Amino acid sequence: MTQSINRTAGARVAAICRSRIEEKIIRAYVRLACTPDQPNGLRTQTVAQFGALEIRMTETLLAEIPPQAPPFRIEIYSHESDTVLDSGDYFEFDEDELRAAVELIVSAQVNQCALH
Repeated sequence: MTQSINRTAGARVAAICRSRIEEKIIRAYVRLACTPDQPNGLRTQTVAQFGALEIRMTETLLAEIPPQAPPFRIEIYSHESDTVLDSGDYFEFDEDELRAAVELIVSAQVNQCALH
């Protein structure tokens, strides 16, 4: 019985975590519209930070990329190793893409010790 309660509580915590990350992704997506273009044709916003991991959302201006390429990228960046550890490319953050982006970030957060 205790194990069942622990799993239920864990599922609730995971759902809250995913919901907060989804909210952070949406907020970063909206903030990109107000972000000045960088000379390299990109706009970047920080989605979240977990210890030495920074989650970045980057938009490539449409004139700079082929029409079939996704304009958005989410990167898991390690300040400790100064490298991008993982990333995903997205077109518009529809329901499926938003779910995939959340899973990318949750996975990085859960595995942050192993990723460095």
